[in-house]
Amino acid sequence: MKTRNDGERGEHPQRRNLRDKKGWSQTDLAQNSNVSRVMIGKYERGEAVPSIDAAKKIADAFEVSLDFLVGEGQNAMFDKKT
Repeated sequence: MKTRNDGERGEHPQRRNLRDKKGWSQTDLAQNSNVSRVMIGKYERGEAVPSIDAAKKIADAFEVSLDFLVGEGQNAMFDKKT
């Protein structure tokens, strides 16, 4: 399984920071995004990379753009509502 190497162990802190900012547990994010809690945990630990569909669902749950969620691209500093 392909993993993304963002952090020391491949974690993706942006998703975790957004979840913490909302005060959501992994279960809350799973319910709001319709992505399983198990997969949310794997994404946060860097054990799996979300599909485009899963990433879009997570971005929509957080009300941010995909660029912002992955921290890349021209719109990475702006959320979806601006």
